[in-house]
Amino acid sequence: MKNMKPILNAAAIMLFTAGVLFPLAADTVTLQNDEDAPFFFTVVQRQSDAYERLTASLAGALAILRDTAELEQMVPPGGVSPLLGSRHNAYLVGVFVRPGQPAYPVAAVEVDSHAGTIVISRKHVLLDEAGQQLSIRPWHARIGDEPIILDNRYLDWEPHLPLVRFAQPIQPAEFVLQTEDGRDRVALSRSHFWGRGGTQLDTVKAVAGKRAVYLKLSSHSQLTPGMSLFLFFYRDGRQPSARYTVEIPITDGSGWVLLWTEGSDEPRVIGNYVSDRFLLEAQMRYDLVPQAILGQRLPNAFADIATGFSGAGRHEEFYHARIYLSSIDGL
Repeated sequence: MKNMKPILNAAAIMLFTAGVLFPLAADTVTLQNDEDAPFFFTVVQRQSDAYERLTASLAGALAILRDTAELEQMVPPGGVSPLLGSRHNAYLVGVFVRPGQPAYPVAAVEVDSHAGTIVISRKHVLLDEAGQQLSIRPWHARIGDEPIILDNRYLDWEPHLPLVRFAQPIQPAEFVLQTEDGRDRVALSRSHFWGRGGTQLDTVKAVAGKRAVYLKLSSHSQLTPGMSLFLFFYRDGRQPSARYTVEIPITDGSGWVLLWTEGSDEPRVIGNYVSDRFLLEAQMRYDLVPQAILGQRLPNAFADIATGFSGAGRHEEFYHARIYLSSIDGL
């Protein structure tokens, strides 16, 4: 097992940021979906022909959806998603997708560029003159064919085999303990958190699509705030420490996927997740991951998987397994 030294150099960062929903970049807005169906959308800028059609009539909203090749952006049900870039006086035009429904409700959400969070709900569904909700047939609102939709239902994961599986919880001989006094490997008997809060993994799955790499995990205990999943990335076995580390810190039912770079004390948001009691699914979006990483072709690259838990002035990490990126379908 390699030295899983995290890229966080200051112990205080890990100890006092657990459970925090990290702020996004200044030009990025948090979208929050209060409904139980994913919201797929396209962005309509103010100075555009589409904006003129949207503001002219309800038919304009339907035309925008029909003319959009693919609704590539999505906010998961009950979840959050980042909206990149300056969006002054823009609209989000999209649909709430409920599988099996003959038509999808159409919604238009005005973007307040000064708002940190924009809540999307059924109140944004457009109504016609008779007070009936505006809807569109599924074949006119194309959402693409990604292998996974973050909907907290997990049915689309069933065809994919686990990368690792622990039918019985592992029992590591030691773990990494980090306090204000430093960081060291100590005997498992000194752990306060092992076996709690989702620290014992059951299965890990991953698959790559056109927009993102998707990750699913299940645990032997209920996921609770304070727990994090870590992926320590190495280009090969000769690399002494992880240049990049992905962290998924559990807050509530939804939150961010973070990318830490070695030597940096601030993470970058590269995706989002949704979770249930014992299950979590996440996406690492290509449009959020630095291009310098996406452009690399590393046939021997791998990630060490660990869980962590922070509380009571300490942070504990538990190594689970190694996965080679070449084993992920679609990569």
